Amino acid sequence: KGKIVCIAKLKIVCIAKGKLIRIAKGKIVCIAKGKIVCIDKRKTVSIPKGKIVCIAKGKIVCIAKGKIVCIAKGNIVCIATGMIVCIAK
Repeated sequence: KGKIVCIAKLKIVCIAKGKLIRIAKGKIVCIAKGKIVCIDKRKTVSIPKGKIVCIAKGKIVCIAKGKIVCIAKGNIVCIATGMIVCIAK
């Protein structure tokens, strides 16, 4: 409940308790409570309060209020409130 995952034409939208993550054409946009974090080909990464975005070895991990989103090798794993959603090619 409260969690929607939509996959359409390479676009992935994950909504979990007011948190929106959109991945399209290599662009990752994370919107959480009016805060926006955009990661696009080694471009500037914005880190708002209480939110940690770590990029290591091609892996992008976004941690926000107990929510963990790990993107590695085209695999997207979203863990929120005990719910696990894995999206693979």
